[in-house]
Amino acid sequence: MPDNLSIKAFSIASMAGGSLRLIHIVLLMSFEEGVAAMGIAQGLAYKCLMIARGTGAMLAKTCWSAIVGAAALLACFTVSAAQVEEALLVTVKRMSLGTAVNIAQAAISACRKEGVQVAVTVVDRTGHPQVVLREALAPDLTLTVSRQKAYTAMSFNASTSVLAGQFSAPFSVAKVAGLVMSAGGLPITAGGALVGGIGVSGAPSGALDERCAAQGIESMQDDLDMAD
Repeated sequence: MPDNLSIKAFSIASMAGGSLRLIHIVLLMSFEEGVAAMGIAQGLAYKCLMIARGTGAMLAKTCWSAIVGAAALLACFTVSAAQVEEALLVTVKRMSLGTAVNIAQAAISACRKEGVQVAVTVVDRTGHPQVVLREALAPDLTLTVSRQKAYTAMSFNASTSVLAGQFSAPFSVAKVAGLVMSAGGLPITAGGALVGGIGVSGAPSGALDERCAAQGIESMQDDLDMAD
């Protein structure tokens, strides 16, 4: 005696092949039962095709239609199940204020050791400034440039020094307002996940800006990688 799932599978295979297209059938089953029944139906249709090879083209065509139809229905059930199970909310890692402050202060200290006064901006995962520090003698312009470097590094998840040579064509991404493709910006990650960016401006060279930014991140990188 066939079980309920087998009956549903046979019905699906039959409808996919067209043999029951004149009969209105409503199959009541869960997503899990639907996926299982589709798999069984596809197997039944394939066995039908093997048997029909020597009996005539019409039956073989019907069986082949059942295979294709069952596969299509299986895909629909799988996609629908995935949509139902998809989370309604997404969790995004964010740095605490203390973490961002420590990174910015470490970058400032690194540049001080080089005898340079700079501005440092740390942005969060959404690109908004979380910490902004400026040495007393650093020009006001360094505030804007450090923010744009941090925002650019976070947006592309790459150092701005690497990006500098990749967007030089006319009307390229580098021309978009708010992006700076010069050394001094670095992405901040925690366990491989992007959590923000840091930008340093005011040193005599972009290379020194970037070294200070890197030392700022390094001061907290181990803690970030170990954080939950």
